[in-house]
Amino acid sequence: KKLLAGQKFRAISPNGKDVGTVGITDDGTAYGYQPFLRQVGADEGDTFLLEFDLEQATVTLRLGDDSLLDELS
Repeated sequence: KKLLAGQKFRAISPNGKDVGTVGITDDGTAYGYQPFLRQVGADEGDTFLLEFDLEQATVTLRLGDDSLLDELS
């Protein structure tokens, strides 16, 4: 929260396409990812992963199943 609060990030898909802006309020609430979720057809039970690049002020939005989390470990 300390690194993200009060900032906006250019949102990109895993293939590098711009998909909007994600903002983080001062209290840590994220917003702005709904257009991406609609575009990719998100469904209940999907895993949604946000990867922030603080230097580039970008966030990569990924949607998948539980194997998405396995890639991180």
